[in-house]
Amino acid sequence: LTNISNIHFDLYEYDNALEYANRCLDIFKKYQDEKRLIGLYHTLGNIYFKKEDFDNALVHFKNSLKLSESNTIGHMLANSGIGKVYYKLKNYDRARFYLNQALKQSNELLNIEGEIISEFYLARVNADEGSYAFALKHLDNAFAIADEHSRKHDIMSIHEMYAIIYEKTGDITKAYQNMKHFEKLKEEIFQQDTINK
Repeated sequence: LTNISNIHFDLYEYDNALEYANRCLDIFKKYQDEKRLIGLYHTLGNIYFKKEDFDNALVHFKNSLKLSESNTIGHMLANSGIGKVYYKLKNYDRARFYLNQALKQSNELLNIEGEIISEFYLARVNADEGSYAFALKHLDNAFAIADEHSRKHDIMSIHEMYAIIYEKTGDITKAYQNMKHFEKLKEEIFQQDTINK
């Protein structure tokens, strides 16, 4: 059931993903399987995040945080999830707090997913606040990790963010170059998604 939920999530079928995840939730709660509940709460947080139901996303990420021990990947991912939600809710101070926690933990745990998510959303927080130099610094960090590990989805999102920031700072040439990279990767990923489906 967990795997079916994850497949639906990867296919952007969030309602189906939610249905299967909720079926898992009942089972894991019944058997008090805390280890699996940590992961499932994170999955539910991500599903609600994609559905833009940020209140429910926050509840589930916080449940994951509550159950997980500090200095574990589950705890770090919960922090990054909470940070992402607070960013979307435009509560930048709280977003920065949780994202910095996640970044510190992901550095200690050598977890590239956590590092990329934290750096990327810290860039977005700074960009929204008009601190473009800090935003670019965080984006550079995220790009270096994503590029080293050939994470196409992340690289695509980073190029899009670069384009937005460079446009805002008046560097139209760099904005255009990054938008071209973004469009090229978007097409490649679309074709791969079609094959995967």
